[in-house]
Amino acid sequence: MGSLVLIDADIVAYRCAASCKPEDPVEVCQTRIASLMREIVTQVGATEYRSFLSGPRNWRKDLYPLYKANRKQEPPKWLQQAKEYLIVQFDAEMSDGLEADDEIGIAKASNPEAVIASIDKDFRQFSGRIYDFVKAESFFIDPVSATQFFYQQLLLGDKTDNVPGFDGKPRQRPTKQIEYWWGVLEETPDERDMYELVYDAYDQGGGDFELTSQLLYIWRKNPDHWRPGFEQEV
Repeated sequence: MGSLVLIDADIVAYRCAASCKPEDPVEVCQTRIASLMREIVTQVGATEYRSFLSGPRNWRKDLYPLYKANRKQEPPKWLQQAKEYLIVQFDAEMSDGLEADDEIGIAKASNPEAVIASIDKDFRQFSGRIYDFVKAESFFIDPVSATQFFYQQLLLGDKTDNVPGFDGKPRQRPTKQIEYWWGVLEETPDERDMYELVYDAYDQGGGDFELTSQLLYIWRKNPDHWRPGFEQEV
């Protein structure tokens, strides 16, 4: 059976478009995309790939209108053409109502051995092999570490995507209090204990646990809704 790599084409498109100078023709962007896509498949050692792009509709923005509302930067000149090139030349799949992350998560759930190719830290909530195609490095996440990472992110939130943390504030770096909680989580193998620690932190901090958990959770099926693993086992 062949090996599969799931490629975050949002990042491929953006990085290749952003690497172009203003005077570069679109062909420069396209050439860089083709080179990077081939490199990903080769470095992973995959026999097949699927690539994913986020469509214009996004359920997270419907749930929380401030999601990614802090992003004001002008997109790269050739970004739209980069996406079109990925669709035509590399069969990139454009999502409808989801983000590319969710489509990758759904594909990963049905192909647990598949490698995820992305630089997005959020994929650390999945166990298995992840390939960082900027650093050209692979690393493996075990199931317990994947769960711990998700709860750590619940405490922090995500400043890049404007997702609030335990006290309603989105952060890029942890406070000393969050660092302490992270340390406890790293020593906590049982998810029920992780859940109680983080839920108590939200209760004290005044954040919206339900909102943040859904915003940070990458879907495994369509539709999906996060709930802790120990509840799913019941």
